[in-house]
Amino acid sequence: QDFQGRGFADFLFSITDTPFLFRDGKLMPTASFIDSLTQTIQIILVFFTPEYGMTSVMTIEADLSGPASLVVDTDVRHYGIIEGTRLIEYLFVQCLVLVFILSMVLDTVYTAIKVHRRWHVDNLAPSTSTVVLMFVDTLSIVMTTCIVIVRLPTKLASASEARRVLDRLDGIDWASSEMRVTDKKEAFFESVL
Repeated sequence: QDFQGRGFADFLFSITDTPFLFRDGKLMPTASFIDSLTQTIQIILVFFTPEYGMTSVMTIEADLSGPASLVVDTDVRHYGIIEGTRLIEYLFVQCLVLVFILSMVLDTVYTAIKVHRRWHVDNLAPSTSTVVLMFVDTLSIVMTTCIVIVRLPTKLASASEARRVLDRLDGIDWASSEMRVTDKKEAFFESVL
């Protein structure tokens, strides 16, 4: 089946377990699904573990267009479902992190004021270790704050994102003889890409 003008898509089991398949409306041997005109092969695997609330979408892409060798890239996207008590615990820990960051900010500012006073009042230069520690503290504050800011929205949206992927896949009527196979494939690929 031609997929969004980007190539032909089929389920992996139909390529590995059957001697013939349809490509572009023609019956052909499965062995010729990948031919000399094939530039890219992409395999998409979807995993769900209800016990841990994890959904993973793994993409393996092989680029055949190079002159000599095959280039293979992989991409794994994990969607962890954090809801209820686990979400509250996660938010509590992140709040503690922000409290500790605030205490580090206050300590660093206090140290900077002391260094500034000693420099201008007593003409004493700060020690190298003091300057290095202030720099490390400032870097730690900035990096930790960035991590919390970047991860927090992702964690809050994790359940809805995993639910979105799974609901779309669950909404495909796989057993239906009335829904065309091409429509099922299209719905599958739209769900996971």
